Amino acid sequence: APPTTGTAAFLRIAFRKKTLSDVAARVAGGSGDQAMSRALSWPALCSIGIGASIGSGIFVIVGKAAQSPPTGPAVSISFVFAGVACVFSALCYCEFASRFPIAGSVYLYSAIAFGDFPAVVAGVNLLVDYHVSTALLAISLSNYLKVAIGDVTGLNASDIPTQVLAPLTLALVTAILCGGAEHGALVNNLCVVVKI
Repeated sequence: APPTTGTAAFLRIAFRKKTLSDVAARVAGGSGDQAMSRALSWPALCSIGIGASIGSGIFVIVGKAAQSPPTGPAVSISFVFAGVACVFSALCYCEFASRFPIAGSVYLYSAIAFGDFPAVVAGVNLLVDYHVSTALLAISLSNYLKVAIGDVTGLNASDIPTQVLAPLTLALVTAILCGGAEHGALVNNLCVVVKI
């Protein structure tokens, strides 16, 4: 009988792999609020990817890096390396999606390939990444809003505290996302069109 306590039991449970048929049964077997259904189309998913790629980092950090005297062509070369890395990442996700055609999450891919514990680690890593990037985005966006408010009202932009605008920006985005994936995708599509 397999051990029920201790390190061996933890390792057995932590690295237990999900099967594709188990996940498919869970997706298909839900009813009512438990049912998992596709809410986004492929154009909306592409728009989310473009919106995540063309974010404030492109507009803010690159300009500051290019202003620095010793950079030279390093900024352009780093974009080429980053682009190549993104292509390989996209190809990996395409292969995952073709092998596991049920849902597209790093947690699911890791749970099927490596087990529950690596899946939790990968999922938490992604959440931390999203939290840090969202905080930086809120600060960057609040700085843009400060300048825009200053231009419209004639106030000195430095009088408006970033610490107030950044949480308000996050609260607005959270309210939009609480309306559902479709509403979030609609707002994202609008933002992507404006950015492009």
